[in-house]
Amino acid sequence: MATVTHDQALANARHLLAGQPAAALAQAARLWGTDVDAWELLVRHDVVRALPRAVPPLEPARRADVGGGMFVCGDHRETPSIQGALASGVRAAQDVAAAVGAR
Repeated sequence: MATVTHDQALANARHLLAGQPAAALAQAARLWGTDVDAWELLVRHDVVRALPRAVPPLEPARRADVGGGMFVCGDHRETPSIQGALASGVRAAQDVAAAVGAR
């Protein structure tokens, strides 16, 4: 199996999506569950290296409760992304609630 670098993967993605506003609109339709036939794609921004490189071994969904009444959250406890930070925060809130007996 050949190894693909980050830059190669990014170039491939750009090539696949270049000139294809329909792909972006189809994704919007799936995300928001709405008819996008009358929508027009106004602009597309490619954010190069928007996320940090995640190298194995990844340890997603690490416990927020680290003992001694301390709870830790952040994208470093999940996947390195905004989604990872949010998921980690939810998990931390749930662990805190369980620790204090909240329902």
